[in-house]
Amino acid sequence: MGGIDWSLSESWGELGREWWENNGKACACSSEQIKFAVLRHGGSSATAAARGAGYSGTGVAMRQAGYRTLRSTGVTNLLALATAADGLDDGAITDAEVDAKIAKLVRSADARVSIAAIEAREKQKARRAAEAGPEPERTPDEVLLDIIKAGGIAAATAILFSAGDIGWDLKATPLLAPHCRKDMAGLWARIRGELSGHEQAFDDSAMASCFRSRKSYRVSSGTLLRGGVVKRHSTERFA
Repeated sequence: MGGIDWSLSESWGELGREWWENNGKACACSSEQIKFAVLRHGGSSATAAARGAGYSGTGVAMRQAGYRTLRSTGVTNLLALATAADGLDDGAITDAEVDAKIAKLVRSADARVSIAAIEAREKQKARRAAEAGPEPERTPDEVLLDIIKAGGIAAATAILFSAGDIGWDLKATPLLAPHCRKDMAGLWARIRGELSGHEQAFDDSAMASCFRSRKSYRVSSGTLLRGGVVKRHSTERFA
């Protein structure tokens, strides 16, 4: 058996004997093909994997056995499942190829293959999420952008200017303020009367100044434009 004691748990790697044998059977692999896949997944060359799996022959014959086994449908599918399950690979298959194979296996007519692929895909998702770590905290401008996309400018304007502590340093503030002044006169008047020291920010001259310093920014209900604001086909400028 090429010097490998398959009765030892360490010979089966981190996935373990039960995983390999169950998924190998689901992929219609022989015992030798399963052991070949274990070794190949662990980094062995195709020839070394064939030798360790118990294939007979020497020299050219062993290399041919490794070549054929590596390219067999069952072993290819089993290696894709293993890579999805633990994230390890020998460099012979890319992440995109693994994803494509798993997606194909999920739709397999063989229920055993489909179930194995679904389980491997879920492990893959969990592993990738853990590797990516927590999502970075979103900025207020990003939150307002989502609000504009989902509910429109009026909703974002109302939320921003109804807040107890308006973010005067936000990119959205000088761009949404004209909407507040024009369409929400009551809210506009209340804020201007309550905010000491910020009245100038509501004056026409200040708004024009804010606009001139940010000529690339436009607001509507469509597509992201740099700076965390959005634009539409018929763009509205604020002057």
